[in-house]
Amino acid sequence: MKPVAVTGLGVISPLGCTREAQLRALREGQVGIRVSRSAELRAMGVAGAGEVDFDPAGRNGERVELLALEATRLALQDAGLAGEDLPARTEVCVSTSKGPVQLLEASLCGERPAAALHVVAPDSASRLIAGEFGLEGPASCRVAACATGLVSVTGAASAVAAGRLRLAIAGAAEASLTPFIHAGFRAMGALVAGEGPAERMVRPFDRKREGFLLGEGAAVFVLEDLSRARQRGARVRVLLSGWAELCDAFDLVMPLPGGRTEFEAARLALERAGCSPDGVAGVWLHGTATARGDRAEIAAVERLANLRKSELPATATKSLTGHMLGASGAVELGFAAMCLEAGFLPAIANLEEPIAAHGARLLTRPECGLEGNAYLVVSAGFGGHVAAVVLKTPQS
Repeated sequence: MKPVAVTGLGVISPLGCTREAQLRALREGQVGIRVSRSAELRAMGVAGAGEVDFDPAGRNGERVELLALEATRLALQDAGLAGEDLPARTEVCVSTSKGPVQLLEASLCGERPAAALHVVAPDSASRLIAGEFGLEGPASCRVAACATGLVSVTGAASAVAAGRLRLAIAGAAEASLTPFIHAGFRAMGALVAGEGPAERMVRPFDRKREGFLLGEGAAVFVLEDLSRARQRGARVRVLLSGWAELCDAFDLVMPLPGGRTEFEAARLALERAGCSPDGVAGVWLHGTATARGDRAEIAAVERLANLRKSELPATATKSLTGHMLGASGAVELGFAAMCLEAGFLPAIANLEEPIAAHGARLLTRPECGLEGNAYLVVSAGFGGHVAAVVLKTPQS
């Protein structure tokens, strides 16, 4: 598989809106989950949420669209590109798994006039970005539940790698901290409940894990053909070296037991990247802090570790940000890219009693100087969606 250069990266998350703030939070384990600012959510008994410190005052558009647009501006700035520098046929694939759900809920509840159907379509963020920068290439939304963010990036990367595009803008956004979405996840038993500090309640891979809290955010990548990026003198932050997307369709909610799908996606991504399991410095897991989800992921890592000569360091960051749903894969890919550049792997916050993980080393503190030049990022979603990406340093 031909590697694709990431020349620009824009991430907005509960950990901050700048690279520096988010790297510091990842390094120091600063949790962005707090008691919600929403009186409605507090009245529902929601323990907390990962809210972004982003004020869109004076800007037209729904919150999810404006988060996506701001992340795109940051990514283009990071890539050293202005609107006029972009090829007219640039693809935009900035997805969301829920769409402008805040507007939809307000319309259904009579709090706002009924919204036209095209306004609440899930592709609205991509259309807004394309219009903002005068782009005439494909503008789409790839929905794959909570794997949406990762498959949006890999779908665009595939077009660049195949030579169909010179440049693509890809990623995901989500702003679904609403009563309806919370009620739905609560009915499924996925949300952690109880009392205590919100920043301590989400515990991926811990024996006392009880579920997740929700978050919001956005991450957008500028993807370019590597030779084109070098020709224009662009700084290449990381390489997308291999990726895979699968769906086992085992169950609408439950993962396939034994982690077979996660393992197979990881194996395929590594194979396509020309990377042996020994070349992986660490793996970034989905880590929802649900009983079956975490167990399936650990089973997959154990199978992967059997192909190497040493334990595989593993991390996850939803205990820092909350579960950003469709944006989670893109934001976590962005975190992984930043950490790969910075040379460390962050710890799993709130991990006090790790579940058994033979061959996997669940990180309780940040680690530097890891062996290998690649990170493996895995994302999963309801319906059996699984995606995996191998990130490498440009020097590799």
